[in-house]
Amino acid sequence: MGTAPLTCGRRPPAGTIREANLDGSNPQPIVLGQNGPLGVAVDSTNIYWTDIQTGTIMEANLDGTNPQAIVTGQNSYYVAVGPQ
Repeated sequence: MGTAPLTCGRRPPAGTIREANLDGSNPQPIVLGQNGPLGVAVDSTNIYWTDIQTGTIMEANLDGTNPQAIVTGQNSYYVAVGPQ
């Protein structure tokens, strides 16, 4: 079974992005310590999300490692990726 990313911006543990099985079972944190994660998108190599409290669009490896801001100064709630 595959997995899907989930954000947890306000409910404990706040500021995390988790992945879970496609049926919602077994959620596991993969990115911690974000201010207001929302609007997750995924492509073949990375996960992307907006951080509504800092106005950034973030990127990390699919396993959540190496999170970094790729765009700043935004007021975005959602992000989308297309074919490369």
